[in-house]
Amino acid sequence: MQPLESLEAADDPLMVTTREAANLLGVRPEALRRWASEGRMDRPQPRGWNGRSNLYKLGDLRRFRESRGRSVTPAETMVRS
Repeated sequence: MQPLESLEAADDPLMVTTREAANLLGVRPEALRRWASEGRMDRPQPRGWNGRSNLYKLGDLRRFRESRGRSVTPAETMVRS
């Protein structure tokens, strides 16, 4: 487990599933899947995959959320536990 400070790092390399990413952004997983299939470069894009699930970098999700005026949420800290 990484130190708590890394939770706030915008370049955090931790990868999360589509469902976890959707929860952090407050959108439905279907929205993330649609953004990926459309190649929406102004939206978070998957950086890998694990079986059937796309994986997203936590840092990318944080940057996207912060660009929309949202701050760190308690749900983000739950991803680490």
